[in-house]
Amino acid sequence: MPSAKRATKAKVTKAVARPAKAAARPAKANAATKTAAKAKANAARPTKTAAKAKANAATKTAAKAKPAKPAKPAKPKVPAPPAWQDVLDTLGGNPGITRKGMFGADGLGLAGTYFTMAWQGKLVTKLPPERVDALTAAGVGTHFDPGMGRPMRGWLMVADGAADWVALAEESLAFVASTK
Repeated sequence: MPSAKRATKAKVTKAVARPAKAAARPAKANAATKTAAKAKANAARPTKTAAKAKANAATKTAAKAKPAKPAKPAKPKVPAPPAWQDVLDTLGGNPGITRKGMFGADGLGLAGTYFTMAWQGKLVTKLPPERVDALTAAGVGTHFDPGMGRPMRGWLMVADGAADWVALAEESLAFVASTK
């Protein structure tokens, strides 16, 4: 039992010693005093001005930015020939046909599928690939290439005066309508 008494005495001694240490420490500041001290310290610290903040943001953005590529010269816009107006007059008023730009050109579509357009002074129309091949072989037009170096199989490009634009646009409309 003597060991049990010693353990109890040790616990009591430690418990008694703690308040003495706590009394030796300086008193803790309360929450209000801490908040006031922080506010005073923050007020004394220099702040960024709006100009400095913008300059820093601009510097960071400029450091991340990639060098600009030289701008490509804009292609001159070729006006649509009068034959395109004939196509618009013939097909433009039909129900379900919408007029909207495509490939930077004026085009006509049926239920969201475009079938003909005036592009750089030429008629471009959607036809079955076999028909486009036949018209190309006959010298009526060429496969349409929108400038990416890869001609599109189902699209025919016809120069002004090379064929009847209205007839080709009507044929294209019939083809697109048959696929819907």
